[in-house]
Amino acid sequence: MSMPTKQTAEREFRYLEKLIRETPVHIDLTDQVMSRLYKGSLPEQVRPKKWGRAVWVAASVFALFVIVASTGLVSPVMAESLKKIPVLSSLFQAAGDLGLKTADEAGMVTKLDVADTHDGVTLQVPVAAFDGTRVSLGLERKHGAAATDTIGEQIQTIDLSINGKPVQTYAPGNSNTIGISTYPGMDKDSSIIEFSDLHNQGGRPFPDKFELSLSVYLNGIQEPFVLKIPVSKNTTKEQIAAPNVSRHAQELDFTLKKIERTPITTTISTQIAIPIDKKLTLPIQTMGIEVVDDTGKKLKLLGGNSWNDTDGHLLMTDYHFEPLLSDYKTLTIKPFYYLFQDDKHSFVLDGNGTPQIAFIPELEITVSANR
Repeated sequence: MSMPTKQTAEREFRYLEKLIRETPVHIDLTDQVMSRLYKGSLPEQVRPKKWGRAVWVAASVFALFVIVASTGLVSPVMAESLKKIPVLSSLFQAAGDLGLKTADEAGMVTKLDVADTHDGVTLQVPVAAFDGTRVSLGLERKHGAAATDTIGEQIQTIDLSINGKPVQTYAPGNSNTIGISTYPGMDKDSSIIEFSDLHNQGGRPFPDKFELSLSVYLNGIQEPFVLKIPVSKNTTKEQIAAPNVSRHAQELDFTLKKIERTPITTTISTQIAIPIDKKLTLPIQTMGIEVVDDTGKKLKLLGGNSWNDTDGHLLMTDYHFEPLLSDYKTLTIKPFYYLFQDDKHSFVLDGNGTPQIAFIPELEITVSANR
């Protein structure tokens, strides 16, 4: 029997981590696991530091911000609507992501015919979108035999390169890395892959136009699926506010650094600072924000990136929300804590199993529309 190569062993180890992380559980994590999670050593999907719609299922604290938006269940009305649009773009229509749906309807996506086949299985990328903030790729699987697992469950690892260079060359020169996430698509044979740059956290912005090399390793298939995808920014980015306004409460300073919008994504960048002789506690590390406009409408959180250095006193976060309506007048940023039980490991849940939160009024910030 041949011995496994170091590369194969590493992929299998990462796959085991992925299986453990994606096992649905109630949030009840040990101090060691929570420490590793927020120091960046626990990978999210296939790379660390990315959190979003799928994180609750993955037992990651940031998953508490939002329930998975796409369940793969399509109503008869939606199914009929999907029949009227091109098949290549229907992945984004059914994603439960208002930004991707808007991009699809407005023609701000790139339709592709990129595929690779191994062992009777074909992976195809039929559609891509890039708004200068996040890159979204539709991924479809075709195979002769019926599959029992979803494509997300079969994915071991994903490697990315931009114009021939690893995507991490665009990350800041510290432990902060660009994360890759996968979300459910229309069915078990489709998925959406997303990643974002970290230009608001010291990284380099992605080029407006580049060739993306996507290498996908599937469980049970030795060779990677390699897909070369032309990516172009198809929207404009608008900085609607850079107030750099801070609020102070409970030995921490909360700063709203910047708000950026595209037709696909609203990005809100924040920073939390504590005294240098203090440590970031779990309630601080798991803080979230709610964003409400002047009509009372809450923006839906899509995902984001959060990072703090080991034993550091700064926490930087980019929140990705659904696109803003054009007629809003003000936005209010409302920070909150998650409530923990006495053991400090488990969240306080309501009768529906939803984690309870406590808003921090002293940290609220309201900004006016920049017109």
